[in-house]
Amino acid sequence: MSRHVARPHDSQVSIPLFGSCNNSCLFCPANLQWPTPTTEELSNQILEAAREGAGRVRLTHGEPTIRRDVVRLIKLASKLDMKVSLATNGRAFAHKETAQRIVALGVTDFTVSLHGPEEV
Repeated sequence: MSRHVARPHDSQVSIPLFGSCNNSCLFCPANLQWPTPTTEELSNQILEAAREGAGRVRLTHGEPTIRRDVVRLIKLASKLDMKVSLATNGRAFAHKETAQRIVALGVTDFTVSLHGPEEV
């Protein structure tokens, strides 16, 4: 298991993806040199959270929409009857097809960051 173990809190668990982003926001820990968890590690965290009773999973820290395995992770959580939310910079949603696909997979909530690479 990854050293970034997710723990349920009020039936929600946040799972940090780390390693991949298409922004360089100053506040984000994804910009630090954390190891990128594998699909298997992230899947195991989702399974563990479901076993511990979490009803919602939030994919965060790093840009979920640019991970090649994000669809697989969303499908896994949905299959386990977990609601899925994404913390995202929203850039991928400029493409209507991408937005529709993510919503069709069952993502119910989005946290969109409006921060950028420069301090304001």
